[in-house]
Amino acid sequence: MQFKGAKVGKESEPKAPGSMLERAILEYLREHSRCTFAALVKAVPGCVGQFAVGTAFENLFLWRGMSKEAVEALFALEKMKHIRFECSSECDYGEDGGAPGLPNVLEPKDCDSPHWLPVLIHAKRRAKRSPKRTEPASGTMTA
Repeated sequence: MQFKGAKVGKESEPKAPGSMLERAILEYLREHSRCTFAALVKAVPGCVGQFAVGTAFENLFLWRGMSKEAVEALFALEKMKHIRFECSSECDYGEDGGAPGLPNVLEPKDCDSPHWLPVLIHAKRRAKRSPKRTEPASGTMTA
């Protein structure tokens, strides 16, 4: 799923997150798999605000009550392929303290009135570095 306006390009190595908020969000998501928006806004300073996270559908929202900077950070992280969104259900949000007060849908679609699409946010794990190969020093014998 992509934010409105995000372009799909060829697969490449993701760029590093730029802003401090992007880095804070990404670090939190790497430590907390299957994260809800409710958990994210409670845990990461600077996420709470008056903006909504929209979708390509005019009346379909992922969350309301985020800062403009947080929405922009999430957009940038998704565009750089550091994070992805997975459709879920309202049940996943029960533990984290609620829903945004809109009727919910279970899959992305166009709606006549504002609706909420519950999603979980996933971060790509950091790539594990392969151990350096050590070559025997020249002139030494190996068995």
